[in-house]
Amino acid sequence: MKKKCEESDLSFEAKMPEGKHFIKLAEDIQTSDYDLVIMGALGMGAVKDSLLGSVCERVVRRTQTDTLVVRNIELIEEQTGNI
Repeated sequence: MKKKCEESDLSFEAKMPEGKHFIKLAEDIQTSDYDLVIMGALGMGAVKDSLLGSVCERVVRRTQTDTLVVRNIELIEEQTGNI
């Protein structure tokens, strides 16, 4: 992520908090001045046919910041079907 941000001339700050994922993410979002939070819909424990992972769902419910949830990481040119 850092390399991609540098290539696009965007700032990047790595954070590695200890604790429950969704709690630490929600705390960081609530105490920061983010304009937009972007999260993947599913994480490492993704279950087949899941629409939204538990961490993403819990973070979105606990924050007021605008959040974009990304479900598909394929290039737009390679995608088919509905959004």
